[in-house]
Amino acid sequence: MVRHSYILELKYLKADATDAEADRQWSEAQEQIKTYAADKKLQSMLHGTQLHPIVVQIKGYDLVRFEEVR
Repeated sequence: MVRHSYILELKYLKADATDAEADRQWSEAQEQIKTYAADKKLQSMLHGTQLHPIVVQIKGYDLVRFEEVR
């Protein structure tokens, strides 16, 4: 039986993006995934599994941040 469900918010930054741009994008991504996770339709599809909302941020070819949002 499946115990866990995942939703991913993938964000990409150009290689020359500033730290301020990265922080702003990260904050927006966290709010977006919280909205998605709270969606009633999504909740009805979980069937008792534990939801893991995860945000991934990539800059150029590098992983910048990867975090489960609570």
